[in-house]
Amino acid sequence: MFCLLFVGLTVRWFFVPATSNPRRVDAVVVLAGGRGERLQRGLALIAEGKASVLVLSTGIHWFVPESKPVHDLCAAPPTTFELVCVAAVPDSTRGEAQVVSRLAAERGWRSVALVTSDYHLSRSKRWFDRCFAGRVYSVAASARKSFSLIEHEWLGTVAQFSLQLHCG
Repeated sequence: MFCLLFVGLTVRWFFVPATSNPRRVDAVVVLAGGRGERLQRGLALIAEGKASVLVLSTGIHWFVPESKPVHDLCAAPPTTFELVCVAAVPDSTRGEAQVVSRLAAERGWRSVALVTSDYHLSRSKRWFDRCFAGRVYSVAASARKSFSLIEHEWLGTVAQFSLQLHCG
């Protein structure tokens, strides 16, 4: 029974997470990490007119090759939409939810489209639901999975349900 539950939750949370397709939001938020799929999906939402503000979490790992497009965009922002680049401290999904929630409160945002890799979406959504006072729409960016990624997400999920119960 436990194995069935474990497999079911693994599939649901990390392979086919619950997603939504917002009509319009105050901002599109792209979390740090991934292999480029997150940024591509976030830019596509902006191009579709879902929001006029793109928030990029830069992470602190600027030396990782996958983060170069994000840092390049932050260094030379486009003029067709507003770009806000943030670095979460601590550099974690929880930290990203905290910094974006503070930014949203300052700007009066009531809705965001949260973009991250599909394997990371369920845990990220839970953090944003805990920290952000408005509506969070989940948008998955399809990504390759590995055992280590799924293991990392499971450990983060266990911590989220046991040790880290609150946003702050």
